[in-house]
Amino acid sequence: MNWNPLKPLSSNLQPRLKVSDYKKDVKIDFIKGDLVLDKYVEGFEAFCQKFTTVLLANETPIIKYGLFELLPISTTQNEFENQCEKLAQAIISHQFSDSTPEDPNGLGYTVEEIYGISKKSIDGINYILVELSASGTNEKIIIRVPLKFVE
Repeated sequence: MNWNPLKPLSSNLQPRLKVSDYKKDVKIDFIKGDLVLDKYVEGFEAFCQKFTTVLLANETPIIKYGLFELLPISTTQNEFENQCEKLAQAIISHQFSDSTPEDPNGLGYTVEEIYGISKKSIDGINYILVELSASGTNEKIIIRVPLKFVE
């Protein structure tokens, strides 16, 4: 299933946070569900990992973090499109609870525009694919969020 808005949804959060500014972090293997303790990600890879982590995490009453509850699950196209639009709006406005103007923290500070969201099976694993542009990149990117442990 696919959702493509008539015009891309844009973030207006300021200041912008470039993908290259994402700090070094331990690598997560989202297919195996494990931390890869001897490998690290930073910059663009750290942004993609943070994006995936946020989409797969629950929001809690204490800490505003995850967007898992908004992942599109409908099997009808119209409802899928409605769910994707809600998710896209949440991504472009996403801020962590500890975010400040001096220290912006959240997907909405990096994601510039969202062009589409789809759900596809690749090699037997279902994914949510988000096509977007991000601060500090010159082209559209597609982030694949595996649903292996959440379906």
